Amino acid sequence: MRLHGWGGGLRRGLTDDALKIVAEKNTDVTVNPEYSERTGCTTATPQAPAAPLPVTVSPTVR
Repeated sequence: MRLHGWGGGLRRGLTDDALKIVAEKNTDVTVNPEYSERTGCTTATPQAPAAPLPVTVSPTVR
């Protein structure tokens, strides 16, 4: 699975922690994170038509 995320510091750390939990509980799933600035969504969006559409998850840090 490819995961595109943006933001630094706290957001990236929480995402990395969550991915470790996913990897531990789902040994048959590989997650490849890709991080960028917030404008990185302009790169991921045009790539969507080239492959099956991804499941989109928008986490909220509280």
